Amino acid sequence: MQLSRALNDYLSELGLKQADICRASGLSDAHVSQIFSGKIKDPKASIVYKIAHAMGITVDELLERSDSYEDDQ
Repeated sequence: MQLSRALNDYLSELGLKQADICRASGLSDAHVSQIFSGKIKDPKASIVYKIAHAMGITVDELLERSDSYEDDQ
């Protein structure tokens, strides 16, 4: 699963910034940055939900895209 790649792609497509996600989710800048950079590879489900919700997408959409990158390799 390439969660960070999917997150960054959605961020670009939606015209959002990590700071927008922090504000909307209540997560710290450092935590969001680590998830988006891939330093945290397996965040808790509740964190993934908060980020997806802040982006206006579902967890299923995010995970499906993340899984789809596995097929590209």
